[in-house]
Amino acid sequence: MLNPTKRKLGGYKEDDVNKIIDYTKDLKKQVIVLNTDNKNKDIEINKLLKENDTFRNNKELVKRNEIIKEQKSTIKEQKQEINRLNGVIDILNNQIETLQEKFDKFKEKMYNFCNKICRALAHKIGLHYDKDDEIDYYEMESYTYDINRKYDKEKNKSDDFEIEM
Repeated sequence: MLNPTKRKLGGYKEDDVNKIIDYTKDLKKQVIVLNTDNKNKDIEINKLLKENDTFRNNKELVKRNEIIKEQKSTIKEQKQEINRLNGVIDILNNQIETLQEKFDKFKEKMYNFCNKICRALAHKIGLHYDKDDEIDYYEMESYTYDINRKYDKEKNKSDDFEIEM
C-alpha cells in the first residue's frame, strides 16, 4: 500500500506501484464477484419468494393436501375395520371348525347306525354278512325300496273297504 510518509522521503519505487495496481485490480474483481453474487442471490431469493407465494395460494395444491388428509383418515378407518373383520373371520372360522368336528362325529355315528340297520335287514331277508364283510349299500337300498313298496301296497289294501272275492 501507499504510505504517505514514503512520498515525503523519496517517492515510490516502481515495484511498489505495480503491487498497488495489482492489488487494486484484485479488489475490483472481488467487488464485481461480490456484486454479481449478491445480484444472483437477490434474484434467487425473489424467485423463491414468488414460488412460495404461488404454493401458498395454489388452490389445487391446497385441495390435494385436504384430499390426502381425508384419504389418510379413510385409510386408517379402513385398516381398523379390516382388523375388526379379521377378528370376526377368526371367530367364524373357529366356529366352522367346531361344527365340522361335530358333523364328522355325527356322520360317523350315522354311518355306524346305517351299517347296523343294513346288516339287520340283510339277516332278516336271508343274507348273512360276516362282521368283516363289506355291505353293498346300493343293493341294500334296492331291498329297502322293494320292502317299502310291498308294505305300502299291503297297507293300502287293508285300508280298502272293498269286498275281496
